[in-house]
Amino acid sequence: MTGGSKIWTVRGIPPELQAAVSAAAKAGRQTLGEWTSAALVNALGNGESQEPVPVVVAPAVADEGTIQRLVAVEARLAALERVVEGLGHRTEGTQYRLDGLEQHGESLDRRLGALMPPLMERLEVLEARGARVAPAPAPAPVPAPVPEAGGAGAGPFTRGVGSRKRLTSAGEEELQRLLALGADDATIAARLGIHKRIVWARRLTENGAD
Repeated sequence: MTGGSKIWTVRGIPPELQAAVSAAAKAGRQTLGEWTSAALVNALGNGESQEPVPVVVAPAVADEGTIQRLVAVEARLAALERVVEGLGHRTEGTQYRLDGLEQHGESLDRRLGALMPPLMERLEVLEARGARVAPAPAPAPVPAPVPEAGGAGAGPFTRGVGSRKRLTSAGEEELQRLLALGADDATIAARLGIHKRIVWARRLTENGAD
């Protein structure tokens, strides 16, 4: 207090009461001295009452910074709630899609299971039909036998007669072909119109060359 008055210090006021008086003064837009003076005047009244008058302490009012922090915290909590709710929706959607895929897979299994028996029966029928109509493999060609050499003249594979009979170029080619086919000596000799000893000697020559 100023204006010619002495500074007045009051001891023994608890800290809690000091804080409450300071908050009440701020709430009433008064200085601490103005609020205290008014409170004392109200407490004293006209001097007739000897009992203390209770002082009504206004509730503490948070400052602007605290209010802003509380608003920010509430906003973050609301945002987190929205995120959690969105995750819940996404989880439900994923589970729904998984359920749909599982049902689709079961449907495919049922369809395949229904199609397999008739397909297998059809395959067995085709295999049986193919076994009935498949032609037998043709036997390897066997040269037609010709009469044993000795009486007839020279054929297309030889020239000369008797001991002077020799193979022509066509006869040499036919001899090589018959040897490659694995024909026996008698068959080759009959085919070419030569003696079997000639075929035997030629076979020995071919085997020795190999």
